Amino acid sequence: TYSTIVARDASGNFTASTITGTLSGTASTATNLTGTTIGSVPYQSASGVTSFSEGGSVGDVLIRTSGGMVWGTEVSETLSQVSESGNNHTVTLSNSILSSTMIKVYDSSGNKIANSKITASGTSVIVNTGSNSDLSNYEFVYYK
Repeated sequence: TYSTIVARDASGNFTASTITGTLSGTASTATNLTGTTIGSVPYQSASGVTSFSEGGSVGDVLIRTSGGMVWGTEVSETLSQVSESGNNHTVTLSNSILSSTMIKVYDSSGNKIANSKITASGTSVIVNTGSNSDLSNYEFVYYK
């Protein structure tokens, strides 16, 4: 009822069927995110903005791109041919990687050595590792 005093418990809480008013501040927890479908993954697309990436296919991985998040397929293979010139390593792979959005190179211990824009052409890529290191025992992981 209008202009009625509300009784609160010892914690300051009260019970009401309808509350109308202006809310300010930030919620401390959320129990549900709306505006999406089953299997979608939420991510921050900008400061204070949550976007959703719709579910991919079975076996797909989520890849961060400059335009947001996309689903792709991880491909991993051992290098088949490496030629070196200073810090640049030309690598020949058995699969075409022209559509790859992210390429990573790992050593035999699983340590990542390159994660940068890598020049790709057909089945060859040029990797600049920042050092004159031998890539012959390294593994290539890329996403299509």
